[in-house]
Amino acid sequence: MRADGDAAFAGLSGRGARSSASASKALTDLPPVAVGALGGTIAMSAPRQGATGAVPSLDAEGLLDMVPRLRSVADFRVRNISATGSASLSFDDLLNALDFAKEQAESGVAGIVLAHGTDTLEESAYFLDLLWDRPEPIVFTGAMNTESSITQDGPQNIVDSVQTVLANSMRGMGVLVCLAGQVHLAHTVVKTNSTDLATFQSPDWGPVARIVEGNVHAAWRTAHRRMVLATPERPYKPYIPVVETGLGNEGRTLAALAGGDTTPDAIVLAASGAGQLSSSCADVAAGIVADGTPVVFATHTGSGSTFRRTYGYAGGEMDLIRKGLIPAGFLTARQSRILLGVLVANHADIAAVKRAFRHEGQW
Repeated sequence: MRADGDAAFAGLSGRGARSSASASKALTDLPPVAVGALGGTIAMSAPRQGATGAVPSLDAEGLLDMVPRLRSVADFRVRNISATGSASLSFDDLLNALDFAKEQAESGVAGIVLAHGTDTLEESAYFLDLLWDRPEPIVFTGAMNTESSITQDGPQNIVDSVQTVLANSMRGMGVLVCLAGQVHLAHTVVKTNSTDLATFQSPDWGPVARIVEGNVHAAWRTAHRRMVLATPERPYKPYIPVVETGLGNEGRTLAALAGGDTTPDAIVLAASGAGQLSSSCADVAAGIVADGTPVVFATHTGSGSTFRRTYGYAGGEMDLIRKGLIPAGFLTARQSRILLGVLVANHADIAAVKRAFRHEGQW
């Protein structure tokens, strides 16, 4: 059952599939798979009458019930972790999901599927990837259309995610994201479109695998050695604002944050191009760094890396590095915020923060 391309998945569709006596097996013969539900569109449906708008309606068992034949290919252990839109999830919710994943991995499951809203899915996946130290894959999935939509995509994404955790080729890959027949690494994937079913992409690297006719076709394994950090204590509520810079930005927002009643734990700048600021914004950032607050700069372009040794003018990346700012490399501003939060919670000094970003940003 662990082999890639197992025949049990051949022809198993996520739309309207029904159980079959010929496909059934004794429960003890099936590989165990854990499924955790955290809400999101995949668990939502629009009311048939009365009020409009989709709301959470499916728990973990309900998600599996969308594809009854799945129960003929795995022994599922389920937990309801949260039931909300992903913008309302907290880091503590994700730490609860991590506890569930660890508990299930220690009990012998092949892997863990986490059903999650797509709005913050890339951030949650990267957060858990920094904390996951086991070979069993955690696979995040979700849906762009609700359960009540005629074009619902959740059932097929659930099927594909179960197949992914059962594939030998996906072991040791950390946390993965599986939607629209593609599998991506948590540290490369981003949500690229507000409505497209194939919204999750890895712009610089591409997917690690594609799922065709129930088979996981692995394309490559990363040469990047994953960093695993200590799990933050709860309650975990880092204060790390992300400030986007651009034309005419003189650093006033940045200065207001630094001078506010609550000092940020760190600050991320979503900078222009390969990491450029105006000279005045760079000076404000340098003052914040000098006061002891880490400042990281990432590119706001959507893909690519920050530079290190190309532009030496005031506000160029070489100037920023001289002033003590930290380049994010290939990490997005959102990922930089996640990484900084865990580092700050672990009381990392500035040298450790720089080492972590050099490693995670692959520069």
